[in-house]
Order: sequence, then C-alpha cells, then structure tokens
Amino acid sequence: MSVFFERARAGAPFVSTVLDALEQAARERPDAGITLLAEKGDEPPEARSYAQILSGARRRASQLEEEGVHQGDRVILVLPTGFDFVETFLALQMLGAVPVPTYPPMSLQQAAVGLERVRHVAEDAGARFCLTIRSLLPLLGGLTLSVSSMEGVLDIGRFDGTGAAELSREIDPEAVALVQYTSGSTGDPKGICLGHRQLVANCHGQGQAVKVDADDVLVCWLPLYHDLGLVCSLHSCLYWRTPMILMPPQAFLLEPTSWLRAISEYRGTISQAPNFAFSRCVKWVDESAMAGLDLSSWRVALVTAEPVNPNAIDAFARKFHSVGFKREAICPAYGLAECTAGVTFPRPDGLDPVDEVDRALLSEGRAVASEEPEDAVALPSLGWALPGHEVRILGEDGAECPERVVGEVLVRGPSLMEGYWQRPEATREVIREGWFYTGDLGYLAGGELYVCGRRKDLIIVRGRNYDPQDFERAAESVKGVRQGCVVAFGTYDEDKSSDAVVLICETRVSEEAARTSLLNKIRTVVTDACLIPASEILLVSPGSLPKTSSGKLQRQKSRQLWAAGELAPRRTRRRDLAKMAAKSGLGFAVSSVRRRLERK
Repeated sequence: MSVFFERARAGAPFVSTVLDALEQAARERPDAGITLLAEKGDEPPEARSYAQILSGARRRASQLEEEGVHQGDRVILVLPTGFDFVETFLALQMLGAVPVPTYPPMSLQQAAVGLERVRHVAEDAGARFCLTIRSLLPLLGGLTLSVSSMEGVLDIGRFDGTGAAELSREIDPEAVALVQYTSGSTGDPKGICLGHRQLVANCHGQGQAVKVDADDVLVCWLPLYHDLGLVCSLHSCLYWRTPMILMPPQAFLLEPTSWLRAISEYRGTISQAPNFAFSRCVKWVDESAMAGLDLSSWRVALVTAEPVNPNAIDAFARKFHSVGFKREAICPAYGLAECTAGVTFPRPDGLDPVDEVDRALLSEGRAVASEEPEDAVALPSLGWALPGHEVRILGEDGAECPERVVGEVLVRGPSLMEGYWQRPEATREVIREGWFYTGDLGYLAGGELYVCGRRKDLIIVRGRNYDPQDFERAAESVKGVRQGCVVAFGTYDEDKSSDAVVLICETRVSEEAARTSLLNKIRTVVTDACLIPASEILLVSPGSLPKTSSGKLQRQKSRQLWAAGELAPRRTRRRDLAKMAAKSGLGFAVSSVRRRLERK
C-alpha cells in the first residue's frame, strides 16, 4: 500500500474523477472508510467502508433518477453532516446532476436569515430540487413558491438506498462536479463552478503537500457544506483512500474536547480547523478534560479558512505540549473557494516561520523586519503554492512586486474554477489571462506567502493603510470582549472632515459602569497596539454582527448595518415562524399537484 502512495505523490493525478478514486478504494482498501461519531459522546459511532459508501451512493442515484433528477439538474443540499450528505452528494455526481451544498438554518431564532440564504442560492443556481431532512421541511417547503425553477422540496429519508438497484454510469471528467457558493464575506454569495478536473487537481496537490501516506487518518468536525470540510477533508480522503473520522460540527462547538478526544482515540494524523477552533480549545478545555489525551499522532494541524493569529496557535501548542502535541505540527495554510480549496500549504517537516515586520512600514507597503517588538506585526508564513500551481504579487501599477513588497495576491493552476455560475462579467473581473485576482494583500519572502489584509477592507487614515485585523485582535485581547466577535472598518467623519476608524465589539457585559470601564480599556489597548485611536467604539449584544457560513465576520455588511442603525441580534419571531410554516405547507400542496399533472 505504501508503494501506491509513493508513486501517487510523485506523479500527476492518477484518476479523472474522485468517484473513480472511490471505486479503486472500494476494491483495493476494504479496511478504509468513514466513521461517523455521534453528536452526543455516549452514543455509539457508525462506520461504513468505502465499498459500502459506493454501494449506498449508487442505490441513491437510482432512486433519485426515478424521482426525476436528470443530468445537468442543480440540486440544493440542505443537510447536516452525516452519511445522508456523503452518499447523496456522490449519487448526484453519478447521475451527472450538480450538487449545490448550502448550510441549514442553525436555529429557529435565526431561521429567517438562514432561509433567505437558501432561497438566494436556489434562485441563483436555478435549482430543480431541494433535498433536506424531515425536521426542516416546515421551513423549506415554501421554496417551491419563491424560487421560479424549484419543482420540489424532498425528504432525504425517501432516498435511503434500500431496495434499489445500483446505478453505474460513466462520468464525464470535464463536467461540472458541483457549484460551491462563496461565503458572502464581501457581498452576495456567488456560485463557483468546479469541474471534476479541478477537484482531482486540488486533492492531489494537497496530498503531495502534506506527504499523505497509508498510515494517515483524518479527523474532521467541519461542516460538509463548506469547502474546508467538503474538499480538504471528505474529497481528499476519498481521493487518497485514507480513513476519515467525521464529527458533527455541533459536537465540537458544544464540547471542544470532543475534537481532541477523537484525534487521541483514533490516532488521527491530519486535522484542520480555522484559527478560532484552536483558541476555543485553549479557553474551554481544562486540565481535567486533558487527562487521558494523547495527541502525539497528530502530525499535520492545518490552520486555515480565516486569518491566522500566531499568538493563538502558540498558546495551543504550549497548552497541549504536555499531552504529546508537537509545535511543528502547526501548518498555517491559504485557500480560496475559487481555487477549489487549497492554494498554499506549508511543508509538514519543520516550524512555520513568523515574520515580525515593522507596523508603520507595512502600512506603506513594505515588509521590513522590526527592530522594536512593540512596533511589530506578527505574520505567519502560509507556505508554498501547491504542486502545479503558482502565486505572484502584483502592485497597483500592474507590475510584479519584488520580495517583501505588498501587493495583490494572484493565483493560477489546475484547481482554478471554471467561473462564477451565470456571471460572465464577474468572472472576467477576477480572472485575467489565466490569473485569479484574489483581492487579498500579501507579499512573498523566500517563495513563501504572507497575507496581511484584504484590499476592500483596508482602513486608510491620513494616507496610511491599516489592516482591520490589527484593531480587532487588540480589542479581543480585552477581557469582556467576545473572541472572534469584533469588526473594524473605516468611514469618513463629515464633522471632522477626516477618515475615521469604527470598532464594534460584542460583549455580554450589561451593567452601565462596567461597560464604561470596558470601553476605556478597549480604547487604551487599541491605541497602544495600532498607534492610532478608534474614533468610535460600539458595544453590542452577542449575535449582532453578521457572519458567513464558515463563521467569518462580514465587515462590509456590518458597516452597512451600522450606517443604517440596524446592528442588533437577528431573531425570528414566533409569528414569522408560523408564516414560514404556512407558506411551506402551501408550497408542498402546489408542488404535489404540479408533479401529479406532469406525470399524467
């Protein structure tokens, strides 16, 4: 088996589609598969081999075809993490249909927000069907009325694969494999068209970068509707035939120890998560919960999907060193949905460098080592481009930047998307002469990528550029401010005729005197850290700041809500839920009549 991995890592992709790789895994590695852990730790896990998953997907494909799903149909998946998602996603690809994953409404309190996103995605994709779980039918049935292309919202329980013949069909490797919608951090979500060729190229490059081997076991709690869980975890495991330990995201969010316990118990070697997950473990996993943990098997701890805070990952490494975690396992990486998932990965055989650069000079576009620690900004290396991919830095004059000069990050390679779904103009804006203009700002040093901001989010005060993350991290360091729940953006102060910085912080502090003290502490810390004061600091209740499906803060939307005076926790009232249920029931009735007439 190790011979296969050595040969596969050294050459080009060895299959045309991930489905081909799954068929090989089913034949040649009967011991590998997916183990699904329960949301509650006292319930037993469920394990299925890749052969069982392949058979289940083929049977579901047969059932879906009988229901009327055809080649080219876009099908919205509003499903939680589990085998229903995995096998249905693969079944749609087998049919030549196009799965469009999106996240389910997380709670009844925020049902209206989640439902609006699902409706937007379904309308934009021109989806014919929506597949979901029974408990969400009362919310989603109304899609047949509000989405012009929607013919039916179907209970996934009808497609369990029992009693159906297995469908087996040739897959066109040049066909669209899925439409992955962006998180919407800088605007309305856009559909990213990814073919089988892009999926294979990205999975192959990731495996080469982390030197995947027969002994690897991947542990994942990330949602499968997001590219980090779908491509970097699920598809990579299917492609490389590695065992996967899959956890519901809620299990980690409710009890962070469950992630570490899964790595310890199943001897996980690869696991990835956003920066906030490592901070969450530092804060909530106490000494008693650490008893019995053994993290010595964890060789690749990828940190991606959001800006990497070196202090947070250093704190994680220090805390869990006593239970076997190795600092060199930390691997900050850089990825984009438009490039399938991964773009740059570090080498998992040494410490990742952290660049301590002068804050003032960085604001002028130069990454120069700082001589004074208090004036430094710490930026972690995000590694090298995946094999077969390229990264370059372009200045505002259109010329390529030399090393350590900040410019826009451009990428190209076989993982690059076909384009945005039904948006040729938007595609032409970002893909020029084969290069994707990411909108991120960064620089190269020794071939390694360092990202230091996003062009649209830059705060410009008196001609200097400031990264909003500097303000946000400084504010988060103050006790009483919620971690990962701070937004900074620039605005123009008409009264003072000058640019200004606005800082919005979520907090649970409610007593007036304590809030005043908190504001003063934030103002002092931010001024000391960023060398300029925030013109306005606003304390808001938890849940007020809008976030993307992956948990990233939406700065532009936060700015719009702040300007409109509408920053408040978004809650769905009972009356609104009743309206949704009534509309959903009407949608099912209309859909049922329409389908009966079509069959006649």
